[in-house]
Parts: sequence; structure tokens; C-alpha cells
Amino acid sequence: MEEMVGGAVEAFYGHGGTSRRSGWGQRFKSLFLKRVLPLKRLNYLYSQLNLLSNETAIPDRILEVLGLTYEISTSDQARAPSEGPLVVVANHPFGAVEGIILASILLKKRSDIKIMANFLLGGLGVRELNELLIFVDPFERQGSVAHNLKPLREAIEWVRGGRALGIFPAGEVSHMHLSSLSVIDRQWSRTVARIVRKSEATMLPVYFEGRNSPLFCGLGLLHPLLRTLMLPGENLKKRPRVVRAHVGRPVPFKRLAELDDSAIMDYLRLRTYNLGNRKCEKHRNLLFRRPINSAARHRPVARAKKAGLIAAEIRCLPPEQLLFSSKNFDLVSASAPQIPNALHEIGRLREISFRKAGEGTGNAVDMDRFDEYYQQIMLWDRERDEIIGGYRLGRADAILKERGFAGLYTSTLFEYRDELAPKFRWALELGRSFVRPEHQKTYQPLMLLWAGIGRFVAKHPRYRYLFGAVSINNEYLGVSRKLMVEFLNEGHTHSDLARFVRARNSPPFRAMGKKHLGLAYSMVHKIQDLSELISDIEQNGAGIPILLKHYMRLGGKFLGFSVDPKFNNALDALVLVDLARTDLRILGRYMGQQGAVSFLHFNGVGPEGAADCSLPDGKCA
Repeated sequence: MEEMVGGAVEAFYGHGGTSRRSGWGQRFKSLFLKRVLPLKRLNYLYSQLNLLSNETAIPDRILEVLGLTYEISTSDQARAPSEGPLVVVANHPFGAVEGIILASILLKKRSDIKIMANFLLGGLGVRELNELLIFVDPFERQGSVAHNLKPLREAIEWVRGGRALGIFPAGEVSHMHLSSLSVIDRQWSRTVARIVRKSEATMLPVYFEGRNSPLFCGLGLLHPLLRTLMLPGENLKKRPRVVRAHVGRPVPFKRLAELDDSAIMDYLRLRTYNLGNRKCEKHRNLLFRRPINSAARHRPVARAKKAGLIAAEIRCLPPEQLLFSSKNFDLVSASAPQIPNALHEIGRLREISFRKAGEGTGNAVDMDRFDEYYQQIMLWDRERDEIIGGYRLGRADAILKERGFAGLYTSTLFEYRDELAPKFRWALELGRSFVRPEHQKTYQPLMLLWAGIGRFVAKHPRYRYLFGAVSINNEYLGVSRKLMVEFLNEGHTHSDLARFVRARNSPPFRAMGKKHLGLAYSMVHKIQDLSELISDIEQNGAGIPILLKHYMRLGGKFLGFSVDPKFNNALDALVLVDLARTDLRILGRYMGQQGAVSFLHFNGVGPEGAADCSLPDGKCA
């Protein structure tokens, strides 16, 4: 091990062939290193490594000797592709152990892996470990570029051959940055982007929790070499300790192909550090100061009414209230007096569905005073005689005339100023959408419900606008909800109308420690980009709520955000859609081609031509 010290001095100071240091200088530095490095501990651990069975992979043997373990969820472990060209990027918080852990993680999915590592690690003399590594000089000194040409070519050819490569793009360990007063990686090397382009590899972001000691960070400010010298001792301090690793969703090459090298690295860094927000999981509901209703406070859900009574009410509805049929499904609209038993069933199914999503009123049924005069859009299964899903729909013109703004459900969440009345007179308020849990495995029920709403609008084309509250439930981490709100506020609000709306219970956001997500606001432009970020944070892989995504595809703009204390403190986004500005192809999908064209003509919009459209059953009416 002492020979390693001398080799390290020579390697570091003489690497690249530019050293002119005297022999006494080399001896002084060697003595200094012997005092700084924990040689006895390193020698002992090295001897223990040789005693372990060779049947265990070398990374796992090293971790065992170090007394170090790591945690990774089963779902994250499964995210690593088992074949094909792959480049794994990760943050570099410790300087060594994360490379061993990364190798261990990848070897559990595939055997064709290599890790790019600091050339100084080659001095450890662990042959099996060296076989897993491609050594580079990360110090950006004179001669480093020339030295790195060969390992760079080796890395490109390795990945081109359909194999996996792990890289720490910072090259050096994370350290204190005075500009941000945070311990993070330095700027990531664009060399990674070159490897990706030449190999067309899939990318995989990995984030390791933790950082080195305050002493390490402080001394590193004096001179970068001090960080390098202290790394062995810092990594030995990790024992016994658990390192938590988080793996994001794979990023296909086509997602990066159109970006320049700098943008590729910014995006990969964003996707990697974004995973660090999972650390906030134990603080899931600190986003709100109000306590979340516990399941213990929920009353038992009411029993269902007799199916025959419900079926009789549906069959007795006038023919004009049948919006359309698809196979064994009917989409119908009805008012409360027409369907007392069916309305009770709707309230029961709402409560079941919403509780499953972490929401719900906690009552036996989810019904309120608005159900008395709102329309119900129901998806009815003729063969099974059961309600599959539903929407609640309010004609804002009639409601405002008879009851004023207080007659709108959303007025319980937002205060409206009179300036909104002219716009709302041509609008439908939508809400309380649900699909019974056993039918939530596919999007077909929601597609059919949206088609039902589209047919209703086609029959009543004066309703140019749709508005309503879209719930972001408490199953999402606080930081996910905060990201959604900030993204939607950044370029997706209706600036002319939002000033006439005020939330009754504004979400009291707190600082969530997102120092590394400043890039999000410059790189996340599409709703799908945001959904990918959210999916990486959420342990279950959930992206943004499907209804939020749907309304944005319709061209929806947001007027405000409010917390609903009567609905398990769900975060509600108030959205407004101008259907006359929605793409004709999308309108045709839900209104039918002729219905969409007629609707646009009624509202003074003349489409140049009808687009192809299809209902969920593949037909176009």
C-alpha cells in the first residue's frame, strides 16, 4: 500500500510528462501523503478483501469489506435496461463508493458494464476492479486532454457494441460552491454528450443521496488537491452506513438527438438532480399547513341501491338525452329529479374512486347541493346494468342568472369578480369526474366520457368555453405539486382573466430545497417534459394527472390554484378551455367530424377543412 502512495504522487504530479519537480519535493509529498492517508486501515481492508469468496462480484465484496450497504427500490432496480447501448450518468457526492455501488446495481441487471473512473484508483492494484474500469484524468491539467483520448475512444467503442457504461460527468467529487452556498457537482463534461451521439445510446439518470463532511468541503475551498487527498478517509467514514440510490426513467436517444452538447448535459443533469427530490417523501404533506384527513375519520361508504331501480331510471330517459352509443356503452345526460337512485349511486362511486386516489369527502356518499341543479353525464354499461363513470356539468349561463357566482361549485374554491360574467355566460363548468376503480386500467372510459361532453357541446354550440377545478391529489409528493403549479404559472395562465380570480385557500408553498432545479424553467417547455420529471420523482412512476394533461392538450389556460379543505385538502387547479381555439382534429375526436365543423362555424371560426377523427370505438359520426 505504501508503494501506492509513491505511485499516486508520481501519477498526479508527473502525469502527462510535464513535471519538473525535484526529488526532495517528491519525497516530501510522499511523506505528507503517508501522514494524511489512513494507510493502516486501507491495508487491513485490502487484506480482508482477499479473504472473501471470489464467487461474489467484486463491487459487492468491496462494499462488504467497507461495511457499507445501499438501498434501492425494486421498481428503480428494474428501470435499468438489461441490454442494448446504455450510458448511465450520476452525481458524484462521495468520490469513490458511489462508483462501487453503481457497478453493483448495474451488474445485477447485466454483465457487460464498465465505469469511467479516476486514474488514481488504478493504483489500488485490485485486478478484478480494474477490469470494470476505464481510467481517465478528470483534473483538467496540461496533458489531461491528450491522455483522455484513448479511454474516450475505448468508451465509445464499448457502448457502440451494445454495452453499458457508467459515468460521473463532473469528474471530480461534489464540493462547496460559494456562489450558491451548496455542495453540488461542478459543471458536467460535454464529453458525455459526444459518447451519446456516437453510440446513440439510451441514457439512465442515477442520483445518490448524501455528501462528504463539512471539514472536507471547507478544506476543498483552500485547494482542490486537498479534496483528492482526503477522499480515502472520507469514504472510509461511510462505514457503517446506508447509501440511498434513486434511478430515473430511461431517456431514449431520440429525446436528445436534436439538442446541442451543452443542452444535452443540462437536461441530463436536471433529470439526475431532480431525483434528489425523492428525499422529501417523508415530508410528503409539509406543502400544506393543514392536516390531512385520516382514513379513520372516513364514514363507511353507503350501500348500493338495487341495480334494477337504477337501470329503470336510465331506460326511462328521453331519447334526446342519449348523447351517443358505443358497443355496449351509452353516454347519457340527466338531471337530479330524473335519477334519484342513479344519483345516489354516482355519489357512492365518486367517494370510492376519490378515496382510492387519496381524496374524498369522508362521507358515505360524495354529494352536495350543486348536484340538485347540475347535469350528470353518465357512462352506462347496458350489458352489466351499471354506471362505469361520470362527470358533473353546470350550464353557467343559467346558474349565473338564477343564483349568481355563488351557484357555481368552483366559487367554493375561488372568488370571482364580476368582470368574468360575460365569459362565463358562454361556458360549461365541469367537475367531479370519476371512473370506478375496476375500470381504471384503460383510458377508454375517460375517452368515452369526454366524447359524451363533446356531443353535449355539439348539441349546444353556444357553450364555447369549458372551465372547472382539476385536482392534484395528495398521493403526489409536495415537491411534485409545487413543480406542477410553478410550471403552469410559467406561461400557461390566462393573464387577462386570472386577475379576476382569487383563491379562497391559496397553497402555502414552502421552500423544498430545489437548488438544482433552476434548469427546469429553461428546459421544460412541453407538458410531456414536466410529466417525465414528475414520473422520476414519484416512486410509483406517476406523471402529471391525466385530466390536467387532457385539458392542456385542448388548449387550457389556468386561472388559479386553491386547496380544498372539504376534499381531503386536494390541490385544485382552475382551468379554462376555449374550444373555438382547440385543434380541429381533437374536437372531431370528441364531437364527431361534422359536429366539430358545425361548432366552429357557429362560433365564427371557419376551418379550412375537416380533419380525420375517430371516436374511442374507431368510428367517426
